[in-house]
Amino acid sequence: MACAQRRLGREAMDWITDFLSMGGYAEFVWPAFAVTIAVMAALVIVSRRALLADRRTLESLESVREPRRQGAPETDEGGTAGEA
Repeated sequence: MACAQRRLGREAMDWITDFLSMGGYAEFVWPAFAVTIAVMAALVIVSRRALLADRRTLESLESVREPRRQGAPETDEGGTAGEA
C-alpha cells in the first residue's frame, strides 16, 4: 500500500515537472507569460489613472458651468427666447 502511494506521488511530481518544463520550451514560455501579465497589469493601471483623471476633469467642468433653470427655454447666442 505504501509503495503504491509513493509511486502515485512520484508520478504526480513527474507530471508537474513535465508540465513546468513545457516540453523543453519553458525558457521561452514562462518569460512570455510574465511579460504578458506585466503588460496587462500596466494596461489596467494606466486605464484606471486615465479614468480618474477624466472624472476629475468632468467634475471641474461641471462645477464651473452655470446651472440651468428648470423649465426655462434655451436661448440662441445672446438673444432671448421667443424673439423673431
